[in-house]
Amino acid sequence: MKTFREYIKKKFRIILVIRKFLLEFIHINWTKTLYLNFKFFKFKIAIKLPVIVYGKLKFRTAKGAKIILTVPAKRGLLKIGEKFEIFWFNLYGSSQFILKGSFYVNGEIWIGKAIAIYVAKGAELKMGNLTLGSLSTISCSNSIIIGNSCQIGAKTSITDSNNHFFKDLSSGQIHRIEKEVIIGNFNFIGAYSLIMPGTITPDRITIAKGSLSNKDYTKIVQENSIIGGVPAKLIKTDIVRIFDWNKEAKINKYFRETDSDVYIDTDDII
Repeated sequence: MKTFREYIKKKFRIILVIRKFLLEFIHINWTKTLYLNFKFFKFKIAIKLPVIVYGKLKFRTAKGAKIILTVPAKRGLLKIGEKFEIFWFNLYGSSQFILKGSFYVNGEIWIGKAIAIYVAKGAELKMGNLTLGSLSTISCSNSIIIGNSCQIGAKTSITDSNNHFFKDLSSGQIHRIEKEVIIGNFNFIGAYSLIMPGTITPDRITIAKGSLSNKDYTKIVQENSIIGGVPAKLIKTDIVRIFDWNKEAKINKYFRETDSDVYIDTDDII
C-alpha cells in the first residue's frame, strides 16, 4: 500500500503538470500559431503544431515563402518568443519575422523574445537544433546555415550582407556585399556578438561575448577553441563549452559543496 507521503507527492505532481499546461496554454499566441502552421504545412503536419508562437509577433510573408521541416514534425519543434532565459524581455515589444524566401528547420529551435528575422526572396536560412537569445537579429539575403546544438546569446546579430554597395573611388571597384555565413555544430556564441558576412566557423567553437566575426575561421582555427575580439582572433585552444545540462548540474553541485576551484572531468560527454 502506498504511503500517505507518496499519495500527496503524486497529487502535487499532477497539480504541477496541470499548472504548467495551463500557463503554456495562456501564453501561446493562438492566432499566429494556427496561422503559421496551417499556412505552411499540410493538415496532417499542421495539426501537430510544429510551430508555436508565444507573445506578440509581427509576421510578414510573400509569395513563394516556405517553412521546410527536414526532421519529423512534432509539437513545438520551432518555438518563437519562448521563455528559456533568466531575464524577462517583455518591455521590448513584439518579435518580427519577415519571410520571403525559405526557412529550413533542421532540428528543435527555441527562439527568445523580441527577436527580428528576415529572409529575403530566394534566400535560404537553415537552422539546426539551437537556442537563439532574446533581442537577437538574423538578416538573410542569400544563405545562412547554423549547425546543430548551438547556443546563441541575447542581442546577437547575424547577417550575410552589408546591405549597401560601396565604391572605391581610386579604382572604381564595387565589391559583392553578400557572403554566405556558416556556423558549425556545437558553437556557443556569446551575447552582443556580431556575425558578419563571410563568417565560417568549425565545430565546437566558442565566440566570446561582444566579438565581431568576419572570416573563414576553419582555415585558421581548430575545433575546441575560443575566438574573441573586434575582429575576432584565436584566444585559447583545447577548450570547449559544456552543453550537457545534467553534467552542468553535477559540476555546479560539486562547486557548491567543496572549496575547490577546479573540477576534474574524466569522461567525454560535453
